[in-house]
Amino acid sequence: MKKERDQLMVNLEQSRRVVTALTKERDTLLLTVAEDKELKEEISEAIVLEHTRGFKKALRQVTHLLEVSTEGVEFDPRKDVYEGQLLPLSEIPKGALLES
Repeated sequence: MKKERDQLMVNLEQSRRVVTALTKERDTLLLTVAEDKELKEEISEAIVLEHTRGFKKALRQVTHLLEVSTEGVEFDPRKDVYEGQLLPLSEIPKGALLES
């Protein structure tokens, strides 16, 4: 009986060590996931910011170089030139602008 009890105590202690190690590993993984999520959000914000800056830069260049107004009714960022016509993006076939 004592032998069984001793073996159970050894098993219990081993199980506790395993649980402690697994808990530590889980906590490390949770921290890594949180850091990765934060980094992903920062990168996404940086991409949007750079895209916005690039778009505004292009608008300034168009206004300056071509003397085209980006104000008013004629300018609409939801339109693009397709087959020589300024059309709403919804009327342009998907993928058509990627080829040009």
